[in-house]
Amino acid sequence: TTRARGASTTIAVGIDASQTAIGATATVSSDNESEGVVARESAWSEVNSQDTGSDGPVAISPDGSLVAHGEGSNVIVYETQSESPVQNISVASSDIASLDWHPDGDRLAIGTFGNNLHVYDQSANTLLDTLNYGYTVWAVAWSPGGDNLAVGVGTRYKDGAQTDQGAAYILDADSRGQLRAVTGDDIAREGDVAWSASGDKWAVAGGGPQEQDGAEVRVYETGGNQLATLDSFDGIVHGVAFARDGTRIVTAHGGYP
Repeated sequence: TTRARGASTTIAVGIDASQTAIGATATVSSDNESEGVVARESAWSEVNSQDTGSDGPVAISPDGSLVAHGEGSNVIVYETQSESPVQNISVASSDIASLDWHPDGDRLAIGTFGNNLHVYDQSANTLLDTLNYGYTVWAVAWSPGGDNLAVGVGTRYKDGAQTDQGAAYILDADSRGQLRAVTGDDIAREGDVAWSASGDKWAVAGGGPQEQDGAEVRVYETGGNQLATLDSFDGIVHGVAFARDGTRIVTAHGGYP
């Protein structure tokens, strides 16, 4: 998914020769600059775009036919070919922070600034579950096989002081029962979670207290051991993704907002 804050977003979906969506970009505009933020999907050859006036996250359905976009507290689903809105999912009471589409093409994981994770059946237009985590659900990611859901939760701050650690969880995709939890000062605040293509590894990223350096990425085996810690970052690691072979990690990091 993409996250862009402080300006409007243009959804641009790449279409290959078989009319399959293979990429997305969020265009961030301000008084002084414009930049493209590329989603985790591949590059594109032909572009459709829809100016939504919102800076929320974007998720593309597995078959490429639909694009979900967080617009305020709603998730608007657009048809890729017509670029027309076809569904308004209104289950959240606060703005949308993260989105991810299950590999089955039916379920959406929706994280909010209101501390909630919603799991929604898009095809049946039905809310399946709501879980509260006490602070912003910055990141959600279904495992490639669809069995698990990774959730990244932001560190709490009060009057500039850190009051709790960041946390990331692995949930069972069907029951939403918690299978794994990891915590740490430096894996929260606008962080991210990601799976390797094989689903045997997952990564957790984020940033520590604002007055300190120490953002990091941790890599874990899905079933247990921590494999690595990457900590040569300043500010926040806003995004993390595995290369397709699972041996390399790409990060996007920068300062605090």
